[in-house]
Amino acid sequence: MADLTVGLAKSVVEGTLSKAHAAIQEEAKLRQSAQRDLVFITGEFEMMRSFLNVANAERVENPVVRTWVRQIRELAYDVEDCIELVVHLDKDKTSFWFRVRRRACRRWTRPWTRSSS
Repeated sequence: MADLTVGLAKSVVEGTLSKAHAAIQEEAKLRQSAQRDLVFITGEFEMMRSFLNVANAERVENPVVRTWVRQIRELAYDVEDCIELVVHLDKDKTSFWFRVRRRACRRWTRPWTRSSS
């Protein structure tokens, strides 16, 4: 019976370790993907900034330039909102997991600390 209990505990620990490793790998992939996306977005906005620097005088006369300027401004607001949301969610995720871990640790008592009454 003891072998069964130990075997079951080992199985649960192995499964948990496997899930933890998979979560760490997924988190790393997501961070790399986000980094690539931010580099791409930065490059695109640098091009937009260059366009806006040149378009300043032309904007008054050319309706196409006015439209592009308006679209760039709206896109910049949308991207800024998305970046702020991701940063906010990332901060909340950390505090969320900290709260979950803290609560779980409070509820769980180690077998060797339990009173034997």
